[in-house]
Amino acid sequence: MELGDSFTVQAPRERVYEFLTDPNSLAPVLPGIRGYEVHDPDNFKLSLVVGVAQVHGLMKVKMRVVEKDLDDTVVTFDGRANGIRSNVDLEIRFRLTDTSGGGTEVGWDGEARIVGQLASAAGGLLEPIARKNIANSIEAVRVALESSDQPTSAPEPRTEPS
Repeated sequence: MELGDSFTVQAPRERVYEFLTDPNSLAPVLPGIRGYEVHDPDNFKLSLVVGVAQVHGLMKVKMRVVEKDLDDTVVTFDGRANGIRSNVDLEIRFRLTDTSGGGTEVGWDGEARIVGQLASAAGGLLEPIARKNIANSIEAVRVALESSDQPTSAPEPRTEPS
């Protein structure tokens, strides 16, 4: 399943880049986050609650930054999620472009491959549900970028591997 869109924030490109490449900024704003641990600036794990139909539970997601270049204004992640008798492989790429007035257009595209119980339970609803969940995540990133406040209810990161 391939997805993509764009949004504009009133934040300079450098700030958007720093936010996207810092797991301690990005992870706490994601919907369903229950915890995260940062192994190094390019590798981190997320614990997320997800659900489709009657299938709900915790998924562990290993994320890796595979490309980050402020000059080319590109940040690319790949990830693998496991849990609820399901696997999800994903890749998401952000492209940042300066806008007039000091803002940034954030274009994003991604691909997700979902197999297992989540895919079976969702049936034909998998794509609309995935689109909604991704839209919620992207909106959370947009709001966080435009907010001067840091999230107050975010879990504390664990720096030791589990």
